[in-house]
Amino acid sequence: MNLKNRIGEIIEMIYVDKSGNFSQRKVKIISVADNYLKAYCYRRRCVRIFALENILSSRICA
Repeated sequence: MNLKNRIGEIIEMIYVDKSGNFSQRKVKIISVADNYLKAYCYRRRCVRIFALENILSSRICA
């Protein structure tokens, strides 16, 4: 999925952090630059930065 075309949309993703922990999150995409996604994370209730290479799967939320 090309996330640069999805700014402002909410996606659900499976993410693995640098420690190897997996999580499923709903986020609203703010921006995509280089290798990172900046998004509001509904799980943490704040803006977060995610490495694109660590997003294992994603889908658009209806």
